[in-house]
Amino acid sequence: MFKIITIGSVSWDVFFKTRQSYIPFPNRKTKNPLICFRYGAKIDPDEAFFSLGGGAANAACSFSRLGLKVAIFSKIGQDAFGKTILETFKKEKINLRLLKIDKRLPSALSFIIVGRYGERTIFPYAGAAGYLELNKKDIEEISKTQWIYLTTLRKHSQKILPQINRLVKTHKIKLAFNPGNTELKKGINYLKGIFKNTEVLLLNKEEAIGLVGSCQELKSIKIPYLLSIIKKWGPKVVVITDGERGSWVKEEDSILYLPAFKTKLVEKTGAGDAFGSGLVAGLIHFHKIKKALRLATHNAASVIGQFGATPGLLNLKEAQKIIKDKSLLSKIKQQQVSR
Repeated sequence: MFKIITIGSVSWDVFFKTRQSYIPFPNRKTKNPLICFRYGAKIDPDEAFFSLGGGAANAACSFSRLGLKVAIFSKIGQDAFGKTILETFKKEKINLRLLKIDKRLPSALSFIIVGRYGERTIFPYAGAAGYLELNKKDIEEISKTQWIYLTTLRKHSQKILPQINRLVKTHKIKLAFNPGNTELKKGINYLKGIFKNTEVLLLNKEEAIGLVGSCQELKSIKIPYLLSIIKKWGPKVVVITDGERGSWVKEEDSILYLPAFKTKLVEKTGAGDAFGSGLVAGLIHFHKIKKALRLATHNAASVIGQFGATPGLLNLKEAQKIIKDKSLLSKIKQQQVSR
């Protein structure tokens, strides 16, 4: 039996870092800033990097390094990228029993432009990972796990979400849910059923605002307000991250806040996956939300210091050292709120 199974996308990521990008009006606060290149130009990147990617893959690598028995449910193509992904999974000691290989569709691929400020623009191609299906054997296997870590389901894979919800409810599996834009755009009426069966819900601030704003006019965009609204929809633990400003957690009638740790920024791909998987692994290993929050924050900080979503992931020995450091505990702020 697995401790945890990750479900979602697996891709091969291609990073190009360049200082030749142009950001119009860089000093203005715009809702949707642009990154530009000269039309028809040939851009020589300053650096190129290739890495495993995709939410399910990133989380699986993190859980494995943090000492958990993990399997991954996803799909790759029978191509060169797929072979490289398989080799990487084997090195990371991830069980491949539930990983599908599609003979028709290519593996998912993401082309990522990293600008001069560490921000990235991603061109994701879903490939085989956009066509996940659950058969009877898969359902029997997944029903035995203790945890599911569910990331965004690309394209036609959306249709398995109700099946996962039934699995979680029927077999009392703990669900950590990190929905993507595909799920969130459908609104709370679509998501409320699975939220009621969610142990840990992971969102960033923009996602939380969009979700709350889809059902009512926002009175406030302060994170404690967002936490309170979302918590009423059923998740036991709600987590909202806010980039370099830190992360917030609502559990029962208290809210925890931990500032992000200052670290050298290379690029941010995989930071959310590192945070979410670190928090869930912390809950599994240490059973305390404060310890889990510290581990999650360190895991994300370590990842953004390197290219790619997996090279900077922490291992179990590093995690245990972080938890023993009591100086980090004092940085967590707690406030009592009404339910």
